[in-house]
Amino acid sequence: MNWLDWLKIGLGIFVLLCIVGYFADRKETAKRKRLEEMKEEEYFRDALKKNICPQCGTKGSLQELEDERVRSPYTFKGLVTKFDRKAKVDRRMETWERKFEDALRCTQCDYHKVYRREVDYNVKVIADGGYDCPKCGKIDSVYLKGVIAKECYTSNKEVEEKNSRGTKKRYIKVTKSLEEETYGCRNCDFHSVATVTKELD
Repeated sequence: MNWLDWLKIGLGIFVLLCIVGYFADRKETAKRKRLEEMKEEEYFRDALKKNICPQCGTKGSLQELEDERVRSPYTFKGLVTKFDRKAKVDRRMETWERKFEDALRCTQCDYHKVYRREVDYNVKVIADGGYDCPKCGKIDSVYLKGVIAKECYTSNKEVEEKNSRGTKKRYIKVTKSLEEETYGCRNCDFHSVATVTKELD
């Protein structure tokens, strides 16, 4: 055998190794993708949307268990101040918490998972979203009854100024208005007042 024959054999082995490597890489990529697909989702809705069992990997086998669904009543948390970025106001209002439990099971294996979450609801979110009343439980019954302007006052506001020597903090006087938003229920005597603080231009 001359050197040309050895070159042909070497080239054939190289091509064969490339083909084997290519298919091994494809197999490994497919395995990684499958494991990624089978990864357990953190949230119930995401798991239901993906609908792939993390235990056996069967697609379309996850089923929501309606009889294991739990919706707790509202638990009062107190008054919480929240900044509304859209309206650029601070709103101090009553806030409640609800606990939710949703369960999934696989129809092909013994996989079973319960998702638990806690959600905060303030009176504005309840009214705007049409959620059930914290007192009587009727859906889409809480509404904004009215807004009353209470007063205007001056307040100090901390601002940052940049100059050649760095950043400097100072206080400026701003005028703020105080309003009261009154929320009620069309079905019961539920009543809640939110205090809105707005900076005037």
